[in-house]
Amino acid sequence: MVAGVLFYNLVAFRLRNFQPGDLGLGIATTAHEVQWNSLPINQTHGNFDLVVPTIQEFRKQGNRVAVLMGNSQLHSINYYEEGHNLTVYYLNQLAVNSESNLRFAQLTSPNINFMEMLVYYLSLRHERCKPDWLIIGATYRSFQLTSMRQSFVSNLAQLNLRDCRLTAEVESFYGEELNRFGNVNQSKVGQTNQEQIESGINGYLADHWNLYTYRGNVRSAIKVMPGLVYRKFFSKDNVFVGSESVELLNLTFLRELIRLCTEDGVKVLIYRPPHPRTGEKFEYNLTAYERCFAELARLENKNKGIYFADLERVVSVDDWGLDATGKLDIFHFRNRGHELLADSIFDLHFLKP
Repeated sequence: MVAGVLFYNLVAFRLRNFQPGDLGLGIATTAHEVQWNSLPINQTHGNFDLVVPTIQEFRKQGNRVAVLMGNSQLHSINYYEEGHNLTVYYLNQLAVNSESNLRFAQLTSPNINFMEMLVYYLSLRHERCKPDWLIIGATYRSFQLTSMRQSFVSNLAQLNLRDCRLTAEVESFYGEELNRFGNVNQSKVGQTNQEQIESGINGYLADHWNLYTYRGNVRSAIKVMPGLVYRKFFSKDNVFVGSESVELLNLTFLRELIRLCTEDGVKVLIYRPPHPRTGEKFEYNLTAYERCFAELARLENKNKGIYFADLERVVSVDDWGLDATGKLDIFHFRNRGHELLADSIFDLHFLKP
């Protein structure tokens, strides 16, 4: 028993800063939050409190504002070195150098889906901080995710859904998410005697045994590590097979986001994000992958301020890194990739005044 406790202490100490989502980052990939002239210009994991004052400051300076939304591709850098930066930083640099009055901020989260992106936008509206442009990095994987995380549901709880002008389907989905998290986070009221005893023991251990507080990290690592080992040593040419129903659900929320932006006078750019093509077997079902982006292209309506851009090939294969298993990281690129993506976005003629 003593040996077990000592072993747990060692493992928990090593995993004290472990975040399950970090395993999606490559072996040399790091996440970053950056500033422009001392102003925070990007936040992650559902947070937006620092970016809101930045948007307000940009407005006071007489600038138009564009907000980027997407997954960890936008806030991560492979093989980071001093002086490297994110797409959102390079976009501001391009704007200043060209004497444009457009400034950029960014809200992202690892493995974000469109239910969560919509919450980001609703939160900005709630803060009376709507941008002039919303720029959406619409990764294929984002269309295959449905689980909303607690940080986004907590933001949702701060809103009055009936005041958000949502469709019945979207409002109902959000209402169910709020109820689900409400049930998960129930108080001791209604717990059985056994549950109350277990809760008391857990509370006592957490108060008196510091490393016990990291038990969730240990449990998460135990769950995900076997999958990584399998992928590294046994999985060869796996192709991710998505769910058409999940894709359609996410598309519903993207359409809702676009509708609200149009009603609010916010222009929208949806772009097909960079993705490496190596000539080897493609990671996704190619038919479903192409169908998804064809559907996005059909959303373009320039008369309503809705634009689509295909930027999949703007980052060369050499500008990507390796994932957690040592294979090509198909999600995160190096500093040069951020520069190239920023150049490609900024060169789009319709972003000009």
